Amino acid sequence: MTGEELCAYEDKPVELFYEDAASDTTYVILVLDETTHVVGERADGSPGEGDADHIGIGRDIPAFDFVDDSASFWRDYDGQRVCVAGNPWFQTDVSLPYAPRMYDAQLLYVE
Repeated sequence: MTGEELCAYEDKPVELFYEDAASDTTYVILVLDETTHVVGERADGSPGEGDADHIGIGRDIPAFDFVDDSASFWRDYDGQRVCVAGNPWFQTDVSLPYAPRMYDAQLLYVE
């Protein structure tokens, strides 16, 4: 998804986000089969948890060249049903997505 698409999907106003990051960024979103309780950490290391129906598993932010492109790996699996494993964490700022993130997600298998 683009930043604008993700804002619409999460029903968040795009004006909250840095303009280039919202317009130029590609987000890879894992849509879960059902809402799931996710336990992980916040960016500051404190415990985090919540219910989620999607998880961010990749992103490409061209405006921030110091952020690795973790989206390119997942492009071949767009629209497919996958099983992944990773360490979820929750943002502590207004960056996208508002859902938990697992940018270290490993592909286990494709159905």
